[in-house]
Amino acid sequence: MKIRSQLTLLVVAVVVPVALLAAATTARLWQLQREAYEQRYVERVSALRLALDTRLEATTRVLRGLSGSGDLDRLELLPRFVERFDRLLETNPEWAVVGLSDGSQRVIAAKARPDLPPIPPPGPGRNDRGDGAVFSDQHAVGGGTYVTYISVPIERDAVSHGTLYVGITQQGWLDFLRAYPVSEKATLTLNDRNGLVLARTLNNERWVGKPSGAAFWDRVRGKDEGSFLSQGLEGQGFYSAFSRSRQAGWVLGTGVPQEEVEASLRDSTVAMVGGVIATALAVALFAIWIGSRIIDAITSLALTARRVASPEAAAPDEVLPIEEVETVRLTLHQASAMLAARDAERASAYAREAEARAEAERSNAAKDEFLAMLGHELRNPLSAMKSASALLATPSVRPAVHERSRAVIERQVGRLTDLVDDMLDVARLNSGKIVLERRIVDMADVVRHVLGAFHDTGRSMHVRVSTSLEPAWVFADETRLEQIVSNLLDNACKYTPTDGNVRIDTDAGGDGATLTVSDDGSGIAPELLPRIFDVFAQGERTLERAQGGLGLGLTVVRRLVALHGGTIVAESAGTGRGSTFRVRLPAATAMQRDASSSLAAAPDLPPIRIVVVEDNADNRELMGVLLGLNGHTVTAVGDGEAGVAAILAEHPEVALVDLGLPGIDGFEVARRVRAMAAEPRTMLFAVTGYGTPEDRQRALAAGFDAFLVKPFDVDAFDRIVTAALAQRGAA
Repeated sequence: MKIRSQLTLLVVAVVVPVALLAAATTARLWQLQREAYEQRYVERVSALRLALDTRLEATTRVLRGLSGSGDLDRLELLPRFVERFDRLLETNPEWAVVGLSDGSQRVIAAKARPDLPPIPPPGPGRNDRGDGAVFSDQHAVGGGTYVTYISVPIERDAVSHGTLYVGITQQGWLDFLRAYPVSEKATLTLNDRNGLVLARTLNNERWVGKPSGAAFWDRVRGKDEGSFLSQGLEGQGFYSAFSRSRQAGWVLGTGVPQEEVEASLRDSTVAMVGGVIATALAVALFAIWIGSRIIDAITSLALTARRVASPEAAAPDEVLPIEEVETVRLTLHQASAMLAARDAERASAYAREAEARAEAERSNAAKDEFLAMLGHELRNPLSAMKSASALLATPSVRPAVHERSRAVIERQVGRLTDLVDDMLDVARLNSGKIVLERRIVDMADVVRHVLGAFHDTGRSMHVRVSTSLEPAWVFADETRLEQIVSNLLDNACKYTPTDGNVRIDTDAGGDGATLTVSDDGSGIAPELLPRIFDVFAQGERTLERAQGGLGLGLTVVRRLVALHGGTIVAESAGTGRGSTFRVRLPAATAMQRDASSSLAAAPDLPPIRIVVVEDNADNRELMGVLLGLNGHTVTAVGDGEAGVAAILAEHPEVALVDLGLPGIDGFEVARRVRAMAAEPRTMLFAVTGYGTPEDRQRALAAGFDAFLVKPFDVDAFDRIVTAALAQRGAA
């Protein structure tokens, strides 16, 4: 029997069982796909039900919050409470009415949207939840409008004093359903506990307020969720799925036209049957084609072998049809490729060796330059100290010269200390001996602190420094973060000429916080830019080495940034065109904030005298009680004029001043106290509900020492005052 005949029998033996299996698989696939469709719609309607429960829970949470308002305890405060209704309707567009009733049918106060008919308050409702919240079934209020109510009782000492409620019309529920489409042709229906339609995305005006189909409701009654085939209100066949609200007991259902689902099933079935037929034909044609290939391959086997063995034909373009011969051809190709790769690797190794040698030479030259710089940097302060010591040893030296000599020694000792600290930091960072003491830190505050130190010491007086400091909270070691900022700012000031510009920006975005230090100084040469953070790497120095330093600052910065899990990049357009250094650290997470605050124990603050200036009587009284319990002597006043008088008369260690005061505000209180008060200086703390950067800047400019945001935190107050008193004692 010929090869073609044997291949034909093989094809028949394979295709017939495959066809039978395909038929059985098609039937089973139809069933599984149908079940998958039903399960998919159950999951989607369950997700929509979860969104509904979330919406209902949010509404009851708002109502419970309002029911606890102190404005409801006094009749004269009721108008102020009712003023909130307009804002509630504005921020909750699905609400049609919000009101307050006596718990029966009498409205105390209510506010409804102007385009609706009068909406009465809800009557007594059923509550199966145990938390007092009541979700009503549907109520017709006239004019074709239907309302469902959500209400909570107003309780004081376990006694009901009325009901706070909101009403939502069928349009509100319809907008909710349309916001969460299950599929393009699906119909969504929301029913109350009695089976009445609250809203329906198909023919809503026709069916709202009417019961759903009896067959549908019989399948739903007593169950939380499920799916089944049913008939819609318009008579069409539906694949239906439903889920019952855990909050209100309402039923959320969806129906997808049966013909749409089964059309998809038919398409997949037709595709499978067609695939089986096409496969059978393809296999038959393939058998004929492969038979010809095998015969041709056997005929040309010897010729192929000779071609493979021939040196001039060692790499033919034609792919040989026999696998074994093709394997030999590929092996020859692989051997040739391996030899070529080995030659290339040898050449690459030579190139890497030359590059490593050049890098070693560069490093050696950098080391020699560093040692020369170290000798120069050490020799200058030692020379100055030696000369100053000689002057001090001279008996006839004048007192002024004596004082200047002492200052020279002190200044040069500080410079030597800085040099040693830089070298020790590099050593500790290289050996992994730096341990970070992390806490929540605002990079903007760190920059302000460093800028203040630079200004006080005159290190930045020759340049113009501008800032844009947005809050950027990180979980970092504050001391090391100050070192990063100080080194970058010092680098910018060194390489920026007189009247040049230095800019520092902080901002937070995404999952990180960014510090940017830029200048328009001498810039960085392109060949130095890739190595700017390496040990000993420095820009070009003039003979007089006016910039000073050992070139270790940027190395320390890079290592510290890496320890914090951050990155730093340097950018420069070239020599004389300035430079920019950009540090990005991971932003502080909520977990880190909680951990940091839980670990920060309130320090022990000794009793002190405190003046509280607060116009709110409750806040004033509570702050006085809290501070008095800690042993402090507290004087509390209610306006700005009295606050100024009390502070000037009693000279307290601390004054807590609210910024929003009657008469004169807290800013003016601080300005007057600072203008008239004598030593010892009272620490002024701004206490306010406004915490914007502008408010903080205004407070500091007015003379405040610290800024506290309400609600008043006694522990935070103790920590700040303890630190300030310790600093004052050290000074």
